[in-house]
Amino acid sequence: MIIAFDVDNTLLVLDEDNNIVTNEDVRALMVSIWKLGLADIVVWSGGGADYAEYATRDCGIKHMVSAYLGKGQTPALVDIAIDDQYVKLGLVNLKLAGDIEPTPWMAVGQDNAKI
Repeated sequence: MIIAFDVDNTLLVLDEDNNIVTNEDVRALMVSIWKLGLADIVVWSGGGADYAEYATRDCGIKHMVSAYLGKGQTPALVDIAIDDQYVKLGLVNLKLAGDIEPTPWMAVGQDNAKI
């Protein structure tokens, strides 16, 4: 089984002071899936595979991730995709609750992100 997680507004979110922080609920879900051996974890981002890897490293979960993808790339089969937007990546596609698009820090650029 493969479960894909988005980065911006899914793994990373803005806190009340507009700092980019780890979404601890999503991180906890990823850790649980990995610890239980339920699935391979893929992280993807519109910012590209390198940005996805950067985000997981700073969130302390890089060792759990099997692959990093840009949003134009897809592995052979994703069973579940978790994103802040409606996507058609997996057999099951889950959109996080709330209206948090578009990504508020995309104009800032990844070099200025505070993760």
